[in-house]
Amino acid sequence: MHFKIGAVHWHISFLFCILLSLMLFFDSGFMVPTMLTVCAHESAHLFAMHLCGVAVREVSLEPFGILVKKEQKQLSLGAALAVIYAGCALHLLLGSACMVLFLLFQNRFVLSLAAINAALLALNLLPIQGLDGGQGLLAVLRRFCSEEKAVAAAKITSLCTSGALFVFGMIICFKVRLNPSICLLALFLLIQSLTNHLFYN
Repeated sequence: MHFKIGAVHWHISFLFCILLSLMLFFDSGFMVPTMLTVCAHESAHLFAMHLCGVAVREVSLEPFGILVKKEQKQLSLGAALAVIYAGCALHLLLGSACMVLFLLFQNRFVLSLAAINAALLALNLLPIQGLDGGQGLLAVLRRFCSEEKAVAAAKITSLCTSGALFVFGMIICFKVRLNPSICLLALFLLIQSLTNHLFYN
């Protein structure tokens, strides 16, 4: 599906529509709020790009993420990090607001929203390829060392962190007997770190 809003071309893949339908069908009460929070996260990135004068050309909704094609504009380190961590800042703001509302009204759903934002904040701060933390680390490394060394250091850090997350997920899964979602997520991130080089372009 293709459409245009302003100067931005939007593309929604068929697989994304299937995944969205499955999530809605099997929703246990957390899928939709999580999905909306993820959309808010990506919107924060787009808003930060707009504030920094970076023109967005195309946005693609794919099964495992949102791809943004933007103008290649040289930003200061501060502006680049503002764009990268805009989503994390939004999670911090929303999570804090939800906690205040929970303390005032003792609503369990609001507490769940706070937990979702806290989880997404913690996940995106990890220095792993494809996550905000990984992009932030690479942006900083590129300012202080050569491109080759920056990419190598970022990739090694991504592999080590995703591997550690997988081990942590395995321990949680077998010791506490929770669902294996952390393991599956870590495995996906680990495979992405090993095979996907687009993050470093």
